[in-house]
Amino acid sequence: MKILVLSDSHGRCDRISEALAKRNNLTDCIFHLGDGVSDLGFCTKYTDGIPIVSVKGNHEDYVHSFWDNTDHEAMVTLEGYRILLMHGHKHGVKGGYDRAEEYAYERGADILLFGHTHRPYQKYYPADSVIGNTLISRPMYVFNPGSIAERSCGIIELCKNGISMNHMIIE
Repeated sequence: MKILVLSDSHGRCDRISEALAKRNNLTDCIFHLGDGVSDLGFCTKYTDGIPIVSVKGNHEDYVHSFWDNTDHEAMVTLEGYRILLMHGHKHGVKGGYDRAEEYAYERGADILLFGHTHRPYQKYYPADSVIGNTLISRPMYVFNPGSIAERSCGIIELCKNGISMNHMIIE
């Protein structure tokens, strides 16, 4: 399964369309990690028939809170992996990732996806490593696609025998 991971589009529907066009029908699912969730509605030419999972960011809290019923986080299971989607602002990711990572691990996530910082980031924690103050007993992946408004997004491929996570720059 191939997932296009977007965050922080901030009205740049053109960048979402460019990312989808570049993927050339290679996307099985789209995740949007907040701050522009409604932008996907303007890209139906490319999103028609593709499952979309999105979460609310701080932008939606201030701009769209009166009508948006999107949650601040979502846990989905795909190909046997539990994936926690969040924007990250509620866990202070601009000041560091420990709180969000520990929270995701405690919730049973195999993969944590977040945005908010506009900076691409990825990390793999093998079993028996430390996240914040927590010694973990199972591995966990952490991924931030960066900001699609600033031309950065992510591609995740899930297989029964592994996970591939890559950043993609839209040129």
